[in-house]
Amino acid sequence: MRVSLRTEYALRALQVLGSPGSDKTMKTSEIASQAQVPEKYLEAILVDLRKAGLLRSRRGPDGGHALAKPTSAITVTEVLETIDGPLALGSERKPRPSGPEDDMEAIVRELWREVGVAIRKSLDQVTIAELVLRVESRRGVLDFDI
Repeated sequence: MRVSLRTEYALRALQVLGSPGSDKTMKTSEIASQAQVPEKYLEAILVDLRKAGLLRSRRGPDGGHALAKPTSAITVTEVLETIDGPLALGSERKPRPSGPEDDMEAIVRELWREVGVAIRKSLDQVTIAELVLRVESRRGVLDFDI
């Protein structure tokens, strides 16, 4: 399985938008700067995220982008499929036209289905909230609740 650079950039942008203190609308240039993503490239990604209902956007001088859902409600799977399309593993080759699928072909197809289910299950459990937490933990940002 290969994850595109577009998906990585989308995750970076969502992490920036989901970080503490960024509960306001942010301009594309701010997101690009903080996410370390080329602004022109990010613009198209943000459009895709908005169309998928993950972002809300507003035009104008006070405009920008904000999350449309809580960070805990956005999974990595949802982002990956929004940007790269459905999660698919294995051969895209159709069964041989000359006859029924042989045993090995059927077993390999089933193996790819099982691997795909396991990957989806893992990615479904990771949310943007968790990615934000991981980034802050790695940066040494401490959160004290009193």
